[in-house]
Amino acid sequence: MNAAFATFRLNQSPQQKQNRLRLWGKSKRIDSLNVRNVRMKKSDTVGQLVTLPRRFHSLGNVSMFSLLEVTGYFGLHEQVSEVDIRAFLVRCPECVQEWFQYSEDKRTSRGWYVTENDEECYETGFIADAHTRTNRVQHDNAIDACAVFIKHELEYIRRA
Repeated sequence: MNAAFATFRLNQSPQQKQNRLRLWGKSKRIDSLNVRNVRMKKSDTVGQLVTLPRRFHSLGNVSMFSLLEVTGYFGLHEQVSEVDIRAFLVRCPECVQEWFQYSEDKRTSRGWYVTENDEECYETGFIADAHTRTNRVQHDNAIDACAVFIKHELEYIRRA
């Protein structure tokens, strides 16, 4: 790999990348570089997403919306899947417990939740009001349930 390609930063505009590539005579590789940078950005974003509750609690006076916005999720939300989130949770099992705690600590009358239910399964769903839970799904393991919850919660926050 040419050293010029290794020095690209994610915050460069497409025009800056294109100009740099032209200088090196490699303009035909722009499409493959853009795909690689999108993958890197997506990976960075998902890595940040799984640690949102940790940052939310450590920073104190900040909204989840603001934290989510900083991750770049709003621009990549269609590309980030439950499978992507699950892959990061497998590598960071303590994050699963942090998301469960975040769900339990939420102070809202409606929204998504994840919990361990009485049948020792994991449940995700939506609290529509004090007496109504909808979209309830049982999961065999905490990681799968957490990935589903995270994706639903992020979309709920993004649309707020």
